Amino acid sequence: MDLTWDDTSDNWYGDLDQRHLYFGLTDELMAIAHSDHTANYQKDGYAYRSTDLSNNYFVRNGKADKWAEKYADRVQQHLDAKKESFSIDADNQSFPPSISGIQNGIVAYAMNQREWNANDVKVELIATSRVITQTNNKWLARYDFTAKHNAPAPFPELAGASWTLLSADDPSRAVDCWSASVEPGARAMAWSRNGGLNQALRFHDLGDGSVSIAFAHSGLALTAGSAEAGSRVRQQAWSGAAEQRWEAVARGEGFVLRLAGTGKYAAFQGGSPSDGSGLVLADGEEAASVLAAAKVIG
Repeated sequence: MDLTWDDTSDNWYGDLDQRHLYFGLTDELMAIAHSDHTANYQKDGYAYRSTDLSNNYFVRNGKADKWAEKYADRVQQHLDAKKESFSIDADNQSFPPSISGIQNGIVAYAMNQREWNANDVKVELIATSRVITQTNNKWLARYDFTAKHNAPAPFPELAGASWTLLSADDPSRAVDCWSASVEPGARAMAWSRNGGLNQALRFHDLGDGSVSIAFAHSGLALTAGSAEAGSRVRQQAWSGAAEQRWEAVARGEGFVLRLAGTGKYAAFQGGSPSDGSGLVLADGEEAASVLAAAKVIG
């Protein structure tokens, strides 16, 4: 820590209390204000290396999280667009680098402690602070991000076998292909369970956390018309398109089907599995139809 600023009541940097700026820093952040500190902490025998910000003054009093919250919407926009790397300008670019660099290092730490999700998928986010000095009187302060979007693994018991997908609300109803058609474009819908091959679906693990799902009678894959809510699910020849990739997500004692990488879920039209209710995409997991799987023998 550096105590020398605790002798002032001045506050020149917004809601940053400069009297506590140097309290509980890592060695790297202290070196931003005191350039000679780099040589100090890199010496052999330096006994008390500071690498953790969990006891930083602004982290402990909650201020760091409030600063991080101001960037949350901007970060989320990039995550929703499935960006794996991106940058955001810092709001304190008018502060000297010795101030903004330290504050932003603390804010980056707070960002990394938050839980991030995009399209109902957990994201591992790493934020770092960077101050780029252009001239003696001009510099840029920004945050750099890397993001890993973690798709859930498919249910291993589903992959590699054929199943009848039943409505968890009414197990007498199953996902069915209209009129047992073998033609591309025939719609998927709810119908009374009858044991036909047009109610048997085979799951194939695609190796990226998603599965393809094909009707056994036709070999054609469940395919959404688009990634928009209300889009009808039909059988089509497998092409590997995004609209043919699904994720099975546990829900209660059953599961729901999510179009991979989106917030869209398969649901019986009107929310009811009555005979003829089409399978469509709906917004959000709460609107999804919960399914159960009965293994097809033979």
